[in-house]
Formats: sequence, C-alpha cells, structure tokens
Amino acid sequence: MKRLIAVLALAFLFPASSSCDVDAVVQREMKRLNIPALSIAVLRNGAIVFSKAYGLADVENGTLATPATRFRTASVAKSITAAAVMKLVEGGRIKLDEPIQTYCSAFPQKDAKVTVRHLLTHTSGLRHYQKQGESRGMEHFLTVRDSLALFKDDPLLFGPGTKFGYSTYGFSLLGCAIEGVTGMQFDEYLRDHVFAPAGMRHTGADHHFLIIPGRARPYSVLSEEDFRQLPPEVKRRVQAGLLINAWFHDTSMKRPGGGLLTTAEDLVRFAWAFQKGDLVSGETVSAMWSVQRLNDGTEIITPWGPLGIGWFVSKAEKPRRITSSGGQIGGRASINLYPDDGLVFAIMTNLTNADISAIEGELRTHLGLPESQPRPVRE
Repeated sequence: MKRLIAVLALAFLFPASSSCDVDAVVQREMKRLNIPALSIAVLRNGAIVFSKAYGLADVENGTLATPATRFRTASVAKSITAAAVMKLVEGGRIKLDEPIQTYCSAFPQKDAKVTVRHLLTHTSGLRHYQKQGESRGMEHFLTVRDSLALFKDDPLLFGPGTKFGYSTYGFSLLGCAIEGVTGMQFDEYLRDHVFAPAGMRHTGADHHFLIIPGRARPYSVLSEEDFRQLPPEVKRRVQAGLLINAWFHDTSMKRPGGGLLTTAEDLVRFAWAFQKGDLVSGETVSAMWSVQRLNDGTEIITPWGPLGIGWFVSKAEKPRRITSSGGQIGGRASINLYPDDGLVFAIMTNLTNADISAIEGELRTHLGLPESQPRPVRE
C-alpha cells in the first residue's frame, strides 16, 4: 500500500512529460560537465516521491549508480553536526555562549573568548583553509581530537563575533565538543542521535580504510590550470577536460564539517526529520532558521545567503527556502528545503565541485517553485 501511495504521488508530482524533461536536463548536464554519477531525491510531506540515480558510481568497473549509492556530503555535514550540537543545547549539556574549551579541552585558550555560538555561525575568527592543497589533505586522523592539530595553535584572524569568516575547522571543534560532553565518538553519537531517528540507513563517516558498500568512487575533471602544470611527457597522454580519478583526499581531517557519506534519499529524510521536530524541538528549528547577528546587531549575510545556524536561509524568497550545500574533492551535494510546502529535494554527485545549478533549476520548474539565485559552492 505504501508503495502504491508513493507511485500515485510520483505521478501527481512528476507527470510523465515532466519526468522526461528532468531526465533530459540531467543527462545533458552530466554530458556537458563530464559528471560520472548523479542522484536525485524529492520528498513531499514525509514521502519520497521521486528518487533516481544516473550514470556510473565506478567508471573503471562499469558500476551503475543506484539510489543507495553513497556520495561525499562535503559541507552538508555542517547542517548535520549543527543539529547534533543543538540537541545537546536543548538537553542543557552545551551552552551556546560558553567558551568552546569548556567542552573541548584540547583547544588552547586564545586572546579572546571563542564560544559555541561563534563556531556555529562562522564568526569565531578561526581560520579556514589557507595553505596550498590544504582542502584536499591526505593525512589520516584516528579521532576528531587528533585532527585539531591542523589549526589549533594558529592565532584568530579577527575578534569573535565581529564579522563572518567561513571556517570548516570551526566545526571540527564542535565535533570535539560533542565527544567531550557525551563520552562518545563523534560518529557514534551521530549514528544514535541523528541518523537513527531520521531513518538515515545509508549514512556514516567517510572512513578511508573501511569497506563501505555502495560508496561512489571520487572523480575530477582535469582543469586547464592543472594541465598546464603537467610535465610534457604526461601532457602527451591527457588533455584538459578529461575525466580523471580525483586527487586522493582523506576526509578525516574535517569529519564534522565535511567528512560524511550519504545518499540523496537520506539527505531528504534528514531535512524532513529536522523540520518536523524529530531531531530538535520546533522552537530550536525556528531559531536555527533565523538570520544570525554579529556582536553589533548586524545580520550575517554571506555569499551563500543570510546565515542561520547550520543552514542558509532566505528572507525575501516566497515560498521560503532553506539550503545546505557543499563541494569537495570527489563530490558535490545540496539540499533545498521549502518548509511551507513540506517539500525537500537533494542532489548528489561524485564529481569535484560539479555545477548542478541547471539541474536544481529544472527541478524547481517541475515542482512549481520560483527560480532562485544560484549560490556558489563552498567547501
């Protein structure tokens, strides 16, 4: 019966002609951008009404992508980590305006107080990637605490709360805080308190050494810049625009901010569970979807839109749109959530920073949603 209802909902939401149009745009964009695999899921009022995977999860072995194929979340992981932190805030185990060292003793004292709120809103003064190749780190860290060695001794770039400064490393500190107050490993806490209640059965850490069924292989397109830097003997064998295996990247360096694997279906399940209060209360959801402010009361407006806690929000768009997205070596992911319509869609690929804006636009058209300004990729 549930399957019949889903099929009927799909027919209503995606008439045959519309579904074909979406397929045509996806296939066109995949060919144009050389995307190996892509997965889409659409959820309406709690039911997944469209789910389809395209292309190859493993090009060398001809493995087809399926809705169960797991892709790198990139910075979508930040929304998941933020939900986990706010659950502990609700339980009184973390306070937003306490120094982060209260919960993460491995982080040394700085010249100014860095709070949990500062980290959640990217206003801590903590740096982002600065060194050559840092965003595609290859070193393996056994724990979140170990990964703090990459940045913990660096000075703050500005006074906490005085301006916006995007920092994936800030979320590593939040992961450390989760471990500090719960006594659980970050992965285990998410498994029990986020993934399980949200019904996310195909989500977990992107552990490099583990055998993870359904994990897509990561790919990149050889850029003109990278091609120019190759030695002459290599240039004779390749050309710019060629699909290649992605640069090796061990995401243990940033697990809370960009080191998870999931499926498009699990992403829409997460967004729905979050919206309806299965992960945090409705009051907390409203707070996280409110535009945050600096110390002087100025709203935090970023290149990705006004900033909530763990999400980017819209102020003027009707219907209201809440987003989370990210790109990294071997992946690109996005969630678009329309809470007033009970509608969520997610897109994932295994191509480094793939431009999926045209596909998102086609989905909006066929879901009866207005056009939205594309937002840049973030790592």
